[in-house]
Amino acid sequence: MRTSRFLALLAAVALAGAFSARLARAADPPGSDAATQERIDRLERELKELKKDTRKIEVSNEEASKLKPIAGWDKGFFIQSPDGQNKINVGGYVHFDGRYFTNSGDGGTSQFLLRRARLDLRGKFLKYYEFKFMPDFAGGQVVIQDAYLNVNYVPWARLQAGKYKSPTGLERLQSANALTFVERGLPTNLVPNRDLGFMLWGQPFYGALEYQFALLDGTVDGGSLNNDQDPTDDKMFAGRLFFLPFKDRPWEWARGIGFGIAGTYGDQKGSLSQPLLPQYRSDGQQVFFSYVTNSPATATGTAKANGPQSRIAPQGYWYWGPFGFLWEWTQSQNDVQLNRVKAPITATSWQTQFSYVLTGEESTFRGVTPSKNFDPFKLLDGYWGAWQIAGRYAELSVEKKVYTLGFANPSRSAREAGAWAIGVNWVLNPMVRLMLDFDNTTFTGGAANGGNRKEEEVLMSRVQFVF
Repeated sequence: MRTSRFLALLAAVALAGAFSARLARAADPPGSDAATQERIDRLERELKELKKDTRKIEVSNEEASKLKPIAGWDKGFFIQSPDGQNKINVGGYVHFDGRYFTNSGDGGTSQFLLRRARLDLRGKFLKYYEFKFMPDFAGGQVVIQDAYLNVNYVPWARLQAGKYKSPTGLERLQSANALTFVERGLPTNLVPNRDLGFMLWGQPFYGALEYQFALLDGTVDGGSLNNDQDPTDDKMFAGRLFFLPFKDRPWEWARGIGFGIAGTYGDQKGSLSQPLLPQYRSDGQQVFFSYVTNSPATATGTAKANGPQSRIAPQGYWYWGPFGFLWEWTQSQNDVQLNRVKAPITATSWQTQFSYVLTGEESTFRGVTPSKNFDPFKLLDGYWGAWQIAGRYAELSVEKKVYTLGFANPSRSAREAGAWAIGVNWVLNPMVRLMLDFDNTTFTGGAANGGNRKEEEVLMSRVQFVF
């Protein structure tokens, strides 16, 4: 519209100039210097006015473009204000899994399932306020996995409130999209999952240290219970320190070294209807250990939490080029009561895992990104995506007195588990990954007459799509 007005004005000025020139020629005799100079002055004035009008239109267009939001694609769709102070990202991911139990009689059910189907909404407003909201639709029900506000005035001291991962287990804190294996290892059984509360955290010294201190409702080992509503008045403290001392050093082999320690402390006081005691699962996600309970629940047949709960979790990793190594050791202690018998029960678990990217890409805690996305029409040029192989060994054990005190049934609950796994991952591009693992787990206890639970062998696959 402004351009049309400008063109009309230009035409009118040109016609006026031509008409004025014609009148001037009629009024002044040919060759008159005064008439010529007057025409020149008039045209110069008109040209200055045209330049002013043109600049006004250009400035108006520039101001209009500054008010338009910016939209695009960066690991999901985003839209943000021109000044970058307000932004929202819309993404998500789907994990379509297969479990194929190869050892008959181990109780596992071979099946396909949607392990995760999550919508990931995150962003910021007014520059300093960040948020995340992530519902999960897997299993035919909606569960809010994350819902929090993060105040980020300075990177070394941020305040977070809402529901998020408790800062404890290393592999638990790793994104599900970056896991080396289809399922997390046995130590994840002993650390909490998501919880509700407040957390002060930061990354001082240019990210060489990350600290997290949280006051939370508190939840059981493994976080198998939905803790959106805390059934008790007791709260839990969680803290974690993680160091990356060589991240900016010139030694390439040392930049990916990280190590730290985490822990929790609080009280858990369960009831007959909500004992607040954990169950422990194998790599194939079968429950191999649980405390005694009966239905209907009675004080003489149902164990419950009643007293202090504490965890400690040293942890670390080392990534160097295509090589990756992760380790963690975790101990959890719960005060357990059955009838009038009460005692602390300690469970311990550890794991080590190695990985190597065959196609040479860099391995990191945040996953692998292929240097050349898979393209079946360019295979001769190296467009294979990224290929990764991995191995893992892990153990978990519960102290023997859990049997002698009657807190667990030795004919149903295995007191120890040892698991090894091998896997191969094909990262076609940053959005699609295929995974295939073979996991073997052996048990101590868990069968009648003092026998051992049957060995578990499971082949697991995953089609992962991130958008």
